[in-house]
Amino acid sequence: TVLSPRGAAALKASGATAIHMTVNAPGNQPGGWEATIGYIASSGLPFATLGFAIAVAVELGGGLALAFGFQARIVAAILAAFSIVTALAFHNNLADQNQLINLLKNVVMAGGLLQIVAFYGNKVKA
Repeated sequence: TVLSPRGAAALKASGATAIHMTVNAPGNQPGGWEATIGYIASSGLPFATLGFAIAVAVELGGGLALAFGFQARIVAAILAAFSIVTALAFHNNLADQNQLINLLKNVVMAGGLLQIVAFYGNKVKA
C-alpha cells in the first residue's frame, strides 16, 4: 500500500518522537535516576520515586510503542498529555531561559504528537 503524504509524514514523526522519548527517558538524564528523583522531589510533587517510575514507563514504553506502531494514536495522545503536564509541572519559571526553552520544547512535542493522533492510521504499511 502506498502511503498518503499525511500518512508518510505521521510515520516519520512517530519514528522521530519514538527516538526522542526512548533516548531521553528520565533514567538517561545527567546524574542518573537519583538526580531525576531529586529534581522531581524539589519541584514539590509528592511520591517522587513513584512519579519517576511512571515517567519512565510513559516515556520508554510510549516511545517503544510508537516505534513499533502499536496503538500509535492512543499512545501519541497519552504522550501529548504527558508532555504538557510535565511542561507545566517542571518548566514553569519563565524568567529562567532554560526552563522557557524546555517548556516550549514540550509544547512543540505535544503538537507533533497530536499530528500523529490526527493523521496516523494504526494500520499504516510502509
